[in-house]
Amino acid sequence: MISKVYRGKNKPIASFAITLTGGFFIFIGGLFTLFLSAFASRLAAGYVSNFLIGAYASGILGVIAGVIVMLAATMYDNRNRKITTEWGTVAVIFSVLSLFSLGGFGVGFLLGLIGGILGITTKD
Repeated sequence: MISKVYRGKNKPIASFAITLTGGFFIFIGGLFTLFLSAFASRLAAGYVSNFLIGAYASGILGVIAGVIVMLAATMYDNRNRKITTEWGTVAVIFSVLSLFSLGGFGVGFLLGLIGGILGITTKD
């Protein structure tokens, strides 16, 4: 009886879990970059250089990329195949962009990329 209820729901659970974990690592890597740039700014006694501005921008990019990759993972739950493919593409793009911000310590980049590719290639 229960199997009849859940038979029609073929959700990409593996790609969801992998992409969500990768997005979390990317988000934490972005926060770490922001923390390091704020710490370096304190060490430089408030001196703002182009390097520190770039470090802040890199951290902000990492935080935004991590949030978007996690959002893409939650959108895999949709039954529409086209939507899942589009959000898988978004996850791949923002995982690659996260390389400008430590890439989630490298692990987040790889997990986001693999999960995005799994989301794109998921069959109904």
